[in-house]
Order: sequence, then C-alpha cells, then structure tokens
Amino acid sequence: MKILIVGGTGYLGPVIADRILSLLKPEKLDAIDADWFTAAALAEYKSPFNKIYKQDKRLISEDVLKHYDVVVDLAAVSNDPMGADFESVTMEINCKAAVNLAKTAKKAGVKRFIFASSCSVYGAAGDQRRSENAEKNPLTAYAKSKWEAEVGLEPLANEHFSIIALRFATACGWSPTFRADLVLNDFVATALTQKNIVVLSDGTPWRPLVHVRDIGRAVAWAAQVQQEGFSAYNVGSNIWTLTIRDLASKVAEILNVPYEITGQGSTDKRSYCVSFDKFESVAQGWLPLEQVDSAVAEMREQLTLHQEKLHDFRHGSLIRLNMLRAKIKHCELDASLMPVASIKI
Repeated sequence: MKILIVGGTGYLGPVIADRILSLLKPEKLDAIDADWFTAAALAEYKSPFNKIYKQDKRLISEDVLKHYDVVVDLAAVSNDPMGADFESVTMEINCKAAVNLAKTAKKAGVKRFIFASSCSVYGAAGDQRRSENAEKNPLTAYAKSKWEAEVGLEPLANEHFSIIALRFATACGWSPTFRADLVLNDFVATALTQKNIVVLSDGTPWRPLVHVRDIGRAVAWAAQVQQEGFSAYNVGSNIWTLTIRDLASKVAEILNVPYEITGQGSTDKRSYCVSFDKFESVAQGWLPLEQVDSAVAEMREQLTLHQEKLHDFRHGSLIRLNMLRAKIKHCELDASLMPVASIKI
C-alpha cells in the first residue's frame, strides 16, 4: 500500500504517520504540505515520511497522485478563529480544493480518498447524540466548509474509488507540532503558565474530544477497510465527551490548579453530542484507546520541557492564526494564503 498524506507535517500528520507505519507497515508513506506551520514545531522529531513535497493543496497535480493507492486529506484552514479571519479562503481550501483533489486523485487511479471532516458539522446540536444521518447545522465557516466538502465528495465515489469522511471530534493531545488553539490543549497550557484556568463562557456547551493518536488509528483503519462508495463516520468516544465546565474542572484537578467559570463571554452556540455507535460497530480493534488523565499528564510532561516556548503562548506560534497573520505581514503568503511564489508539482 502506498499512502500520501496531504497536510502531513501539521499538528496531526506526524502522529497519524507514526500510527500508520506501526499498524499498516505500508510500502510507501509520503506527505505534501504547504509548510505554513513547520517552524512552530515545539520538539525535534525524525520525519516519519519517505518523501515530503512542499506544495499548496490547491496546486497538486495528477502526476504526483498517480503514484499512490490512498490519499489522506488533512490540509485545511483548521479552526473557527482562522475561518473567521479567512472565510472565503477557508471554503476554497477546505471544500473546493478538497473536492478538486479527490477528482484529480480519481483520475490518477487512486483507490481510496480519506477526508478529515469534523463533528462540528452538527453545530448547535445540544445534548442529544447525533448520528451520521442527523440534521447538519454548521455554524462557522470552518464547519460549513467541512460539510459542503462532504456534499461535493459523495457523488465522486464508486466501486473503484471509495471515499471515507472521518468526522473527528475536537483533536487534542501531545504532538511534536503541538497546537495550543484547541480546547484541551489550551487548558493544559494555560494551567502550566498561569496556574489557573478561566472559562469566559458559561461552560455548558458539549465538546467531544479525540486524541491525536486515536485519530491516527482511525485513519489507519480507513486506509485498509474493505469498502466501496462513500461513507461518513463520527470518530471519538463517549468518555471523551464533556461539557466545557467539566473539562476545565478535570484538567484543573489533574494539574492541581483552580478554575473559574465567569460567564462573561458571549454565548457559545457550538454545542454538540454525537453518537459513535456506527464507527464502534465497524472498527473494532481500531477504536480509541487514549485516556483523558494520561493525555493531560503527557502534555504536562512534554510542555514542561519547552517552557521557554510556552511563555506568552497566546501571542506566539502555538496559536496558528498568529502564524498566518505573520506570514502575510512578511509577504510569505498572500491574502488567499497562497505562497507568494508557487510552482505546480
């Protein structure tokens, strides 16, 4: 099996690659990445990839894709704050470019396309668990782009070109390319630097979480499962589904710091519980294994080794929106987040 991960050097990619190598032992595992965030890596690590192409997702050609059996699309404008700043670009990259990439992969003879979607497509779903066929109510540019991408991808699938959309819960956990702009990661980084956790909302929204290593397990499963056509799966677990209040309380207890729910911020309508029954029924042996307590402890251990980079992290490279703004300011990216000098490969 020859696998290509698009967006492979970001927060998720190195950890997913390690899981794929361990569980599948593919003949070849390569990556393509626009290289927006490589400089933000907290820890040195040996690249798990045979080859890394530096290229924007919007410019990938059939000549590259024809060498692979499986293409994994992780590349995205990857959270709500970035989507708010770059709304049209978010739709262009996360949706339009994803569909175009799948079309090109299909034309190149790729057999399987795995799309990193999101449970945020359910939007304001409250405390009723949403299955894959439930009504979608995406509230943000990011969530809308993921749902519209799925809509565009589904008609492309057939018996020769299968597409699996993995609707991941909110990612969390340690990676050498660590991000602090994810709720659990933020709570841990805040607890370590400020010795407390302050939640500005009322803490009632539900958030399902999934560890980066369990995301890797799910991608590895999707790469090898026998399946035709299009399918979508919610990926996470019930034990990782918590309200923001309960999550803050849990992290505070583990790290022995106080926490406060102020309720002073705007109401967060992004609240959703989802059902993971479908994934659990078909992916036995590949299901999430990580625990919240051990995930927090691992992040504490690793982040403590990099205290100098953690200082004032909200204004630094651990917040990805800061990186994008800086690259535009320094003329590395244009307003469309395209490299100033781009060459199609």
